[in-house]
Amino acid sequence: MKMRKAQPLICLLLLLAACAPARSDATPSTLEVQFSAAAQPWLAALYDCAAGQNATVRLEQRAPDQFSLNASMAIRIGEPQALTLSAYQIGDEEIIIVVHPENPVTQLALIEVRQLFSGQAANWNAFGGPDRPVQPWVYAPGEDLQQVFARSVMQGAPVAGQARMAASPAEMIAAIGSDPAAIGVLTRSLLTGAVRDLRLPADEQARLRVPVLLLTPTRPDGTLAAIIACLQ
Repeated sequence: MKMRKAQPLICLLLLLAACAPARSDATPSTLEVQFSAAAQPWLAALYDCAAGQNATVRLEQRAPDQFSLNASMAIRIGEPQALTLSAYQIGDEEIIIVVHPENPVTQLALIEVRQLFSGQAANWNAFGGPDRPVQPWVYAPGEDLQQVFARSVMQGAPVAGQARMAASPAEMIAAIGSDPAAIGVLTRSLLTGAVRDLRLPADEQARLRVPVLLLTPTRPDGTLAAIIACLQ
């Protein structure tokens, strides 16, 4: 009799167990992500997409010529000269030329920008600006932003010998923002009120739009493929 009375209770417990939500014991994935300084604005979207896949992100900033095949992915702007990894476009970025906010020069053609960076035009008064020697700022050759600038703006012309080298976009902004004679290069996403961008003719500015690329050492699947799809 006692066994027969216990049967309804056992059935009830089994039914409640079947209706209870399943517990996820999945271990979060950890992604090793390398990124260039110019790609930093795209990390927020990466964090959001990774969180949606229960993945954690471990970041390391590197110049693109130092990206490692051991990373899960790498993010850079612009196409490398030699593409040896799988590449996926996750957006696009606009290269801009920046000056001090007090510089009265507001618009130039691309050839004039090239003259300023190459030293062919050594003084701002050549373009209606103040009587000040031009101080160009660039990046190290291994940085993606410098590679895009050299290819799209300088078109093979060397920069002037008096050009100074910024270690990062933040250092570029600080340098340009403190020197009314300075000129440099950023992306639109990195622009702050400390500097001002020069207007270029619309067709020339359009040529300075480049892809933001996510690179992987192998064909992505699973969590990584889902994150790439989310970013796209």
